[in-house]
Amino acid sequence: MFYLAPHPKLVRPRRGSPLMFTVPWVEKYLSRVRPWHVIAIWVPVALYMLYLGSSQTGPLAAAGCVAAGAFSWTFLEYLLHRWVFHFQPSTRSELQRDASFLIHGIHHDYPWDRDRLVMPPTVTAVIAIAVWVAFRWMGGLEYAWFAGMVAGYLWYDLTHYYLHHAAPTTAGGKWLRRYHLVHHFQTPDRGCLGAPGHRDGFAPVFSCAVLLARRSCKRRVWSAIRGRWSASWSRASAPPPARPAPVFCCCPGSSRCAGGAGRREWSSPRFRSRSWGQP
Repeated sequence: MFYLAPHPKLVRPRRGSPLMFTVPWVEKYLSRVRPWHVIAIWVPVALYMLYLGSSQTGPLAAAGCVAAGAFSWTFLEYLLHRWVFHFQPSTRSELQRDASFLIHGIHHDYPWDRDRLVMPPTVTAVIAIAVWVAFRWMGGLEYAWFAGMVAGYLWYDLTHYYLHHAAPTTAGGKWLRRYHLVHHFQTPDRGCLGAPGHRDGFAPVFSCAVLLARRSCKRRVWSAIRGRWSASWSRASAPPPARPAPVFCCCPGSSRCAGGAGRREWSSPRFRSRSWGQP
């Protein structure tokens, strides 16, 4: 189906870039996409929509709509990743198996394939047209909102490429890469940020709004807060240290110990640093 090349079911992910379509021009121009293709196509679209939106609603309202659009993209990606990219095909349906491989399965079979890490513009265009038509009720606000949606998609897709083919140096980048690779190699059926203990891990790689709702993350945050609070409470409520026991000077007749054998010196660093009490 779909003129797909033979693709046996893999037990584990492989390296390489396999043949996806049997039609040469489809394989070359429609199945292999690099990040600069996405930037060249969708950045002008986002800028043009932003221009139209700011001319109709004003700069301040346009900025708010852009932020709302970028936030809306996180939930659209959640729905797509959970219900479309990772749908479970029937074992008795060749059409469903081929569709699953075509939509997202090849990425999980060959996660290091540089040509298939960003969404093909043809597929993105279909989704963009559907979203545009569905939200025409927004009127003039839709232009800036749609610009935010496109910006959110660009951020998502380029971040996804970066996590696969770069070595993050920041704490946030390392965290994102670790959780995304958990999705690929430990919990592929639980979505982009799926980790053991999550009921479902479908979320954009940068969506803090969805991630903060995770129960496991909240447990980690609250356990850390409780741990710090308990430590500070223990330090505050701990009894004062016991007074060091006195030591007696045993150097009668020494000029340094005017009190003779009855003089007491405290064993503190201040006294030990001086030579008092030494015979």
